[in-house]
Amino acid sequence: MSSGDFSSIDRGGLNLPQVSNNFTKASSDVAGPALPTSKDNTCLPSVSAQKNQQPLLGSSSSTAKAVGMVSSYAHVTAPQRVRKPDLPAHKFHALQPFAQGGHGVLKVPREIQNFQASKFQHALIGRFMMNKGEKPRITRELKAELQSLWAIKSPWFLMPMGRGFYTLKFLDKEDKATAKRHVIWDLHAGSIRLRDWARCFNPYKESSSLAQVWVRVYYLPVEFWHPEVLSGIGRWLGQPLKIDGTSIDDEVAHFARILVEIDLSQPLPEFMTIDGEAPQ
Repeated sequence: MSSGDFSSIDRGGLNLPQVSNNFTKASSDVAGPALPTSKDNTCLPSVSAQKNQQPLLGSSSSTAKAVGMVSSYAHVTAPQRVRKPDLPAHKFHALQPFAQGGHGVLKVPREIQNFQASKFQHALIGRFMMNKGEKPRITRELKAELQSLWAIKSPWFLMPMGRGFYTLKFLDKEDKATAKRHVIWDLHAGSIRLRDWARCFNPYKESSSLAQVWVRVYYLPVEFWHPEVLSGIGRWLGQPLKIDGTSIDDEVAHFARILVEIDLSQPLPEFMTIDGEAPQ
């Protein structure tokens, strides 16, 4: 093929130049759910008693809504709760709400916020991304799979927040560091992306620019179909997650496939040169 010649790109792909005036071309064929990134870090909750609405939980001007029973990802995946004694509310009367501008306001002292936040000083936030066609994992199954990867000896907690988000609460910084060895962990039914815990995190206000995309790599000579090479191609596009097993088991030679997490807010690269040493 001469330089500049291309065949059709399936479903809006990426063009990556290849070896010796030929081109390695990639195209996305399966896109996973978008991965949110936090942008609003305000925390001022307002409370309403409307039913059947999606709850809004906290933001630095955070807005929390009291809602009726709403079917959500958290309800599907939540573990069976062990009933604990309820606390009598009448014993807690230091904070008094007041009316302002037609709605209620409750001022929370910084000491209370700091006390609660101190419980999460070694915590992470994770977003579980299911593979297409998979069923939601219940929390204990997800935790068991993560524990098998991390082998953490101290107790730790996986707390569902909704929309596929979890708080991962560890007892010390060493256990947190163990979990953070990788930003993304590949799991049986998908993957989980981790980031540091932050105050006022609100899963219902998360916007997303990240997506998991299966990329097809065309016109790549089979001597370059090595996991290191395919992973390197994936890193040029974003964060490589998986390499299709048939691409490295000599079962196909038409195109290789790589699952890559791509930031759709950034321009997609058009070309990439695969610079191989001349055979001797």
